[in-house]
Amino acid sequence: MIHISQNDTGSNRLRFALMNGEAPYVPSGGTIAIQGTKPDGNTFNVRCTVVSTLENSVVKVNDLRNITDVSGDVVAQIVHHESADSVIGSQTFILRVQGAAYDNTDI
Repeated sequence: MIHISQNDTGSNRLRFALMNGEAPYVPSGGTIAIQGTKPDGNTFNVRCTVVSTLENSVVKVNDLRNITDVSGDVVAQIVHHESADSVIGSQTFILRVQGAAYDNTDI
């Protein structure tokens, strides 16, 4: 479970270290995405940036606007797609989006 604030697009970033068992996992191709369903029933599919090093691979999710616009528990998964119809692996998690003090995201 990951705690995050609603509509917080400026300071929150998600980073995931990819692992294959106990070893770092470095994707050799395809795409990595965060997919999920928000409490209002709407879904999202956000492509991620993968930063690979010799020792590990980190997935960065920098744009959370479509993920955190509704407060409540967001059931999500990080998915590695080899192609449009082929999934290499996935991991499910929950984002607990705390409601914002203001409805206006411009404040």
